[in-house]
Amino acid sequence: RIFLRDLGSTNGTFVNGVRATKGLMLEVGDRINIGPFSLHFDGRQITGQSWQGDVRLTGYALSKDVRDNVSGEPLRILDNVTVDIAPREFVCLLGPSGSGKSTLMNVLSGRSVPSEGRVLVNDLGLHENFDALKPDIAMVEQHNVLHEDLTLGQALGYAAELRLPSDLAGEARSDIVAKAADNVELGDRLGNQIGTLSGGQKKRASLSSETLNRPGLLYLDEVTSGLDEQTDWELMRLLRQMADNGMTIVCVTHTLANVEAFCHKVVVMGSPGVMTFTGTPSDALAFFDVKSLGGIFGRLREEPSTAWRRRFEQWVEDHGVAAAPPPPDGAAQHN
Repeated sequence: RIFLRDLGSTNGTFVNGVRATKGLMLEVGDRINIGPFSLHFDGRQITGQSWQGDVRLTGYALSKDVRDNVSGEPLRILDNVTVDIAPREFVCLLGPSGSGKSTLMNVLSGRSVPSEGRVLVNDLGLHENFDALKPDIAMVEQHNVLHEDLTLGQALGYAAELRLPSDLAGEARSDIVAKAADNVELGDRLGNQIGTLSGGQKKRASLSSETLNRPGLLYLDEVTSGLDEQTDWELMRLLRQMADNGMTIVCVTHTLANVEAFCHKVVVMGSPGVMTFTGTPSDALAFFDVKSLGGIFGRLREEPSTAWRRRFEQWVEDHGVAAAPPPPDGAAQHN
């Protein structure tokens, strides 16, 4: 028999999605999650691998219903969306206001539970195993959350104390802070007050704070909002580098200037919460018959979103493209 006991680790040890607060005997088939490592007990030994650089995110038949404030009737704000994001992909969610981009983002990131459907991170249900998967997930909001009176080094230092193991040596923690700043090209700004940084530098500072522990999944909500075109280009280039270096990245954006140059894939949403296209930016241009991604919004106004969805389903069939891998047993179940 194998007995497992967590000795007070910062991020916890999870067995079959439940944090192991007391020692327990492992049973055949038990799944163990420790940080970015997913392990399996076959009755004789424990085997597994790290997910770093190998995180696939898939949403199957996702729908979200809320109650209408006026009529009190159920209102569908996300309608049967299936989306597949491969490891190391940088994907942007596009669409007009009210199209369900943020709703889809919240469901894919585990912040909101779908009314129907299921989200998988590799082979694990995101919502059912959120506590186990949480250490490998980061979210960067539209608004800067770092205290502007602190220096960048101080802010990252405090974040490191919160997010990194408590028994990590001070020198090792300082090295991680310096590396995080270097990764967003702010290594020479550690002594600067955050309030003195430019808008783009503040966005990068928030990004470095959230990615100190090198998560496998990174979500960004309108992080390029309000930036000039050059700063937007710099930030999008940086995100593409992070994807190439191992992160799976999902970004909601209204700024389209640099999406085609840096994103692997786009997901185009139409009101109310209908996915009208998913694929490469160049395929999106061909599908909507436009010369720029901004032209898609005008095309979406020409027909109902459900008509575009049917057209996309036919396009997938004609081109032999798989929108997502076949769901495993029970993946598309209702919650």
